[in-house]
Formats: sequence, structure tokens, C-alpha cells
Amino acid sequence: MTVSKRLGLVGAFAVAGAMLSTEANAQQKTFHLDRLETPGAPDDGVAVFRPQTLQRNSVYGQLALAYALNPLRTRNITEDRATINRSSVGVMKHQFSIYGSAGFELMDRVILGVNVPLALVQSGSNPNYGAAGVTAAGTKLTAITPDGAAMGDIRLDARFTLLRTLDRRSALGAQVSLFAPTGSTTNFGGDGQTTAMFMITGETTVRTLILAANMGMHFRPDNS
Repeated sequence: MTVSKRLGLVGAFAVAGAMLSTEANAQQKTFHLDRLETPGAPDDGVAVFRPQTLQRNSVYGQLALAYALNPLRTRNITEDRATINRSSVGVMKHQFSIYGSAGFELMDRVILGVNVPLALVQSGSNPNYGAAGVTAAGTKLTAITPDGAAMGDIRLDARFTLLRTLDRRSALGAQVSLFAPTGSTTNFGGDGQTTAMFMITGETTVRTLILAANMGMHFRPDNS
């Protein structure tokens, strides 16, 4: 083989490698898109954690269903007006999820629980960047996989009722939740690492109306 042929062969492999590298880098690592955290304990609301427990030790289980329309929009991932106009409104257009919860209520003060989210049906499409693209040379475009089922990050809860009035009409609680990295990181199931959420829960009852509130912080990675 001549020197020129060898150089030509090496050059061909270099170009092919660069093309494969560009294609691999274009696939965006995704994140835990579904922000509904179903509490799951017997006295909880649909999406509100309550600092209430049963007065006897108990075991509980619950299934919940949810549907989200356009939970991730094209304008959430690009500011280019032409791309937004060419593309569908939702990158993730439909998301139908099921949530399984189970746990223990102990000593009329403690709840230990687990929540398993699963997006059964998801559909959407990538932004339409046009034939020429919208960014300068060397800048990556966002390409994601919005279709298919996706396992979510499993949540582990330790919840405590700290203060409670004698008539049980008002209470203050706290909880720590850990999210295990069980979710898919290619189609919006999980964050790809263990995360933590800290929360204060409170409620009071005015006649027959229960006023409940949650305040906390979820520490998550920046995957976007």
C-alpha cells in the first residue's frame, strides 16, 4: 500500500469517527420531567402531604393515575422563533403515568413510605430546526427521545409529625425524601443520580375545612 493510500484511509476513518461523535453528542441527556409527587398515605391529599397519621400502626398501599398535556414545550428548550413556529407546541405532548405507593404508619407519629412512578405512555417530537439548523457551526442542537414508556426515580420518604394539638385539628410535620436513580435518562424518566427533598408540612382545620400547606426544596442536578 502506498503512502498516499494509507493517508487517504486514515483520513476516511477520521471523518467517520467525527461524524459518529457528533451524532452521539447530539443526543441530549434528559431529566425527571414529571413534577407531580403523589404522597400516598391514607390521610394525604391528591398532591398534598399532610402531617397526619392513624392512631394505630398500619400498612397502606395506593395506586394513582395522572395525565399531562404538553408538560415540555418547544419554547422551553429553544428561543429561536423560526424553530418554534415550525415545530409542534409540545416536545413532550402527552404523558400518562401511574404511581404506586406503599408504606407504614408507626406510633401515631411516623410514616415510612415508598413511591414508584411509571410513565406508561409518552409521545412527542423533536423541534424542527430546519435543513440548515439555527446555530453557529460546532454548536449542538437539542435532540431527545420523547416516545415510549419511562421508569421514574423511586422516592423513599421518612415523615414525622412534630407538633399536634390535643384535638388533632392542627399539626406541624417534617419529612426527608430520597430519590433513587432508577429512572430512564433518555426519555425523561429520571435525573441520573440520587437526589434529596426536604419539606415542612402543616395544616389546621377551620370548622369542616382543612387548610394544608407544604414548603420545601428538592436538590436536583442541572441536566439541561
